[in-house]
Amino acid sequence: TIVGQPPPPKNAEMLAEDRYVTPGYFKALGIDLVRGRMLDPKLDSATSQKVVVVNEAFVKKFLPVGLDPVGQYINLDPDKVLIVGLVRSVRQDIYRPPVAEMDFPLAQTSLKDQNTYLSSMQLVVRTDADPDSIVPSLRTAIHDVDPSLPFRKPETMTEVISDVLIFERLENWLFGSFAVLAILLALVGLYGLISHEVELSTRDLGVKMALGATRMQVLLSVYRRVGAMLLGGILAGTIATFAVQKILKSVVEIHAGKDISIVAGLAVALVVAGLLAALLPAQRAASIDPMQALRYE
Repeated sequence: TIVGQPPPPKNAEMLAEDRYVTPGYFKALGIDLVRGRMLDPKLDSATSQKVVVVNEAFVKKFLPVGLDPVGQYINLDPDKVLIVGLVRSVRQDIYRPPVAEMDFPLAQTSLKDQNTYLSSMQLVVRTDADPDSIVPSLRTAIHDVDPSLPFRKPETMTEVISDVLIFERLENWLFGSFAVLAILLALVGLYGLISHEVELSTRDLGVKMALGATRMQVLLSVYRRVGAMLLGGILAGTIATFAVQKILKSVVEIHAGKDISIVAGLAVALVVAGLLAALLPAQRAASIDPMQALRYE
């Protein structure tokens, strides 16, 4: 809670993440200062006033609109901690939006607590060079501090995020494979359906040719019929897709404004594929002998 502010509503969740950092944390991760100051080892010692830097999500959750967070005190029994800085909110979890966060200077904790926190802390290094090129220098620097410390090859932030997203990539690959299979089955079905429709129309096409219709006219008549079937199917499929999107939400979310271009692209692709699938049956129908077509059963 904030000193001087009304108590929170009953059963309200008044929680914020707490993190113990060294002063270089914000610069290394590119977290920008909005107001106040960053943590300073010269000002924030073990004997000075306990301080904290909060993020924008913290201010939005705990402070009234318009109140400057810098200079406010947080009740953390038994201490009152002074807010000295406000920084931009960043996500600590790739699956969640930024949460309220309090960043405390590690130097203001007891030696016992520091030893506890160090076991779960990460060393973050920012470099303009190739990250792999500075590994030997890091190994030497850590060895100079304590030769007994084990050294594991550092991970780049790209590798960290890639490891987190491995299941999403696998899921996308599986969905992509099934989508390709579905499109192939749709194309095979379109070809079979269109071939069947043309065969059923063989006698009618023969009559038209016997009465003087040209091959081009026969081709166009086949394509008009196929086009009408495709457009009707695409329209019905699109309407059905958005009608059952609540059911589909458990598998994939469809946003009308965001995904309309993808849905439209798939629809156009199916129309083109259907017209291409009709090419061979239409050519075969246009080249049939009228007398043979009239005898066709």
